[in-house]
Amino acid sequence: MSAAQKLDLVATRTMPLGGVHVELMRSACGNRIWSLRSAPPEGTGGKPVILATGFGDTGEQRADLAGELRALAAAVEDWP
Repeated sequence: MSAAQKLDLVATRTMPLGGVHVELMRSACGNRIWSLRSAPPEGTGGKPVILATGFGDTGEQRADLAGELRALAAAVEDWP
């Protein structure tokens, strides 16, 4: 079994979403990865936990993720 290789990130964007963070990352080889991570309160020393992750390597994958986020935004705006 070979050891896991280090992922060389060349771009990262982190955005808060309620009590979690959405991270958009791009690796040196061009792969695009998104993750949803917990956001421990500042000063607690807690580490973020990955709640969900996926890829956005194709235009279709990125369009699907963007559509899901737009639907979430619409649901929040229409929240009764």
